[in-house]
Amino acid sequence: MPPGPPSLRFRVYDPGSLGPGAGAAAHLFGSDDQPMRGEVTIEPEKPVSGAKRAERAERAERAEQAEQAEQAEIVRCFFVDEEVASLILPMRAGHAGTLMLQTCILPPRDEPYVLLFELARHRIKHFIQKCEEWQMWDPALARGAMRLWDEARGIFARALLAKDERECERLSRKSLERSIEASEHLAMSHAEILLHRRFGTRPASSTTLGVVVRPSTPFTPAIVTALERDADVIEITINWREIEAKRGKPDFRNIDRWVKWAVEKKKPIMAGPLLDLREECLPDHARVFRHDYESFRNLAYDHVERIALRYGSAIGIWNVGSGFHANAFFELTVEQMVDLARRTTLLIRQQNRKAHALIELVDPFAESFMRRPGAVLPWRFIEILQQQGITFSAIGLRLTSGRVGAVARDLFQVSCALDRFLGREARVLISGFGVPCVDVDPQGGSWREGWSPKSQGSWAGRVASVALSKPFIDTLFWCEASDAAGPDARGYGLFDETGAARPVLAKLTALRRKFRKPLGPRPVDAEEVAADGSSAGGK
Repeated sequence: MPPGPPSLRFRVYDPGSLGPGAGAAAHLFGSDDQPMRGEVTIEPEKPVSGAKRAERAERAERAEQAEQAEQAEIVRCFFVDEEVASLILPMRAGHAGTLMLQTCILPPRDEPYVLLFELARHRIKHFIQKCEEWQMWDPALARGAMRLWDEARGIFARALLAKDERECERLSRKSLERSIEASEHLAMSHAEILLHRRFGTRPASSTTLGVVVRPSTPFTPAIVTALERDADVIEITINWREIEAKRGKPDFRNIDRWVKWAVEKKKPIMAGPLLDLREECLPDHARVFRHDYESFRNLAYDHVERIALRYGSAIGIWNVGSGFHANAFFELTVEQMVDLARRTTLLIRQQNRKAHALIELVDPFAESFMRRPGAVLPWRFIEILQQQGITFSAIGLRLTSGRVGAVARDLFQVSCALDRFLGREARVLISGFGVPCVDVDPQGGSWREGWSPKSQGSWAGRVASVALSKPFIDTLFWCEASDAAGPDARGYGLFDETGAARPVLAKLTALRRKFRKPLGPRPVDAEEVAADGSSAGGK
């Protein structure tokens, strides 16, 4: 995209603040909080002219500041269609981790913005917005979040008054870290309130926790025993490339084994996605029709029909398709996306009128949206399908992080993303959630102290609680049963490659037991209430 106005510039005095791969992952949102077309570049700041250098030094009242500014980096954003924009990119945020973070909507100006200052401003503002939306202004409800936010706001005020931009950046970093901590406290307090409202007098569904099992998952005693004991539902993946590497020679042995086991153990089964349009999930004889939709559709129809006929009586819910809206490999038009969803859904129901169909959405944060021609936002795609009269039992949502294209987000961002699906006609299932226990991708970001077995379990328990607090979400599936299922499963499994269970399994099992009985009323932290000088009279 050729450079040209309008554009935004952000100055970063400490380039180490930028997360790995920041230039490739950075993208823009518009004034309506929707992705927008644009380009982001990161480069060292060029030396300024003598006149501008003198002007900058005079304005900052420090003659050496101009020389220091030459060592900074500039994040430059070019965009079209709108006159203002918001930048989103991975940042190292201290103890909060390496996360995708966002600035406020800003207009272009001659002088670059201080990036960390604008990131802190946005998080403080977003905290206020969600307090209003969630009705969480009572300190007795937020339980410490208000105190942390007030500290972040005080540090931000000092950054605002700082005359030296480097001092402004230093203070802004502290404000940002504190405001992320405050917003995570807010999200967890909100989840706790909703969980006690939802499950205070009744237990959760008997299908609360599921596990994704690939057909290549080792059929070992430890794994099958754990799945029988701790998993309410089994999601058996159907990878077209693995089933039919050569056209006309399908191999169902691994799927047959897991389906047979689940039926014998009377485990409800979700199967799919029947069609996953990522390149790595399609056999060669399907990928050649990347630009021939009709030929691909006919080939896909035969594949879906073959699977439905073979396993129809055993499957409770079908994941009919994943990423139809994302254009990760195929470049479909909206009409073709809708046609594919309609045909696969109808085919499943023709085989079994009682069959439940699920459409799976990917990229819930629209991280890769503008890099994929013709892609449709996940929440918008559901609206389109419903407007077209396509009925399905549930929406599937994938919430995995830790790799390129799925950079880590904090708990507050996860909660806000789930709120986008409030009020939809169909129920929502988290069809795959998870993070690695090791750094599998340097550009995937990290949460808090970094990925480890301990942080993986901590993240899993908190995200599961946030998700189940939403009244429209009933079931969550952990994304991998075992690392041994394949190279891209490494680090995500409940079991490692040697077959040893990870702490995340115990964390999810404990959470499952917790929701097996009513939670009762929400306990009040008397010390917190006393410290805030408030009563616990909030709703």
